[in-house]
Parts: sequence; C-alpha cells; structure tokens
Amino acid sequence: SFLYLLSIIIGSILLVRRGGFLVAAGSWLMYAGMILLVQRGVLPPYPAGSEEGEAATVRILYSLVAHLVSFFAVAYLASYLTENLRRTGRELQMRRDDLAQLRDYNDNIIDSMNSGLLTTDGEGTITFANRCAAEIVGRPVSELVRHGIADVLGQRPQFLDRVRSALERERRYRTEVDYEDGRGRKMFLGSTVSILRERDGAPLGMIFIFQDLTEIRVLEEEVAL
Repeated sequence: SFLYLLSIIIGSILLVRRGGFLVAAGSWLMYAGMILLVQRGVLPPYPAGSEEGEAATVRILYSLVAHLVSFFAVAYLASYLTENLRRTGRELQMRRDDLAQLRDYNDNIIDSMNSGLLTTDGEGTITFANRCAAEIVGRPVSELVRHGIADVLGQRPQFLDRVRSALERERRYRTEVDYEDGRGRKMFLGSTVSILRERDGAPLGMIFIFQDLTEIRVLEEEVAL
C-alpha cells in the first residue's frame, strides 16, 4: 500500500493541495475497496491464513484509519512543500526581473552620460567603457576593453604610477592630458580618477571619468592672445 504514496506525492506536486487531497481520497477509496474485497472473500487474504472474526475486523479498521491519516498527511506535506517552492520560484523570478530592470536602467544612465567612463582593474586594464568614452577616443568599445588605460589614452607607463601615487594621498585625482584619437585629431582631455571599491570597501580598481576639453582650451588660448 505504500506505493499509493508515490501517486499522492506526484498529484500534490502537479495539482497542489486540492489535487493532492483528491488523489489521497481516491487512493484511500481504492485501498478500502481492496480491503472490502478481501473481507468478502473475492480476493485472497494477506498474509495468507490471517485471523478471522473480531480480531480481523479490528485489524481492518485500524489499517483503514492508519492509511487514511497517512495518505492525507502525505498529501498535506507534499502540497505544502510544493506551494512553498512555487512561491519561492515566483519571488525569485520577480527579483530576477527587478534586477534585470535595474541593470537596464543603470546601463541607460551610463550610456546617457556626456562624459566618458572607463573602469580598470588593479593593473590598469580596462574592464568597462561606456558609449561616450568610445566616441571621445574614437575607438569602439571592443577595442577599449582588456587594454591598458595608459595605452588607450596614449600615455607612458609612468602615467599609471603617477595616478596610483596620487590616489594614495587623496580620494580623487584630477589630470589633463593631450590625446590623439584614432582619426588623427588632436584633443585635450580632462579626467578625474578615483578608486573603484567593492561593497565591503576593498579596492577593486580605478574609475576614469573624462571629457573633451579641446574647445575650452582653444577659447582660453584665444582669450590669452
């Protein structure tokens, strides 16, 4: 009779609580029908040669009650676990959707910035570049990621050492560099560098936020003249 429990568990998983109780009720009715057929002599008794009379009646009633309780208990527990799993799955899906929306929102904000944004690891290798950064330097994002920040900005290797040294003394470092983009256009870039940190405060790399200050520099030179 324990094989009925498999059907009850499957019914509770597929049909949740109401379906599990229906399967449990159906299983118990089939089991009770089998017991009734055994008592009427239609089916052979099990075990063979079992007692008859009042003792047999008590054993039958005990078996019916025990199986009724066990069937519905299994149905309740299986459906309860199934409902919790489904509820957890729905909540997880909602969190996943919220996270995807938040990621898209952040990506839209970053891509809508009028300043170039580059992030690097501790060795100065670029790990992220926004759309404006690619437009300013005149190179696609795929050519910026996994390249050294000094090479991308056309600076000597000492540039990164100077930035690290400055960030050890202050939270932000302001620098201005001359740059020639991929189209041969000479530019003047102003950038602010800060440390990129993890949530626990551990340093993860650096953040470079820069703008094209070429027109401002030209105006300053014209005013100086």
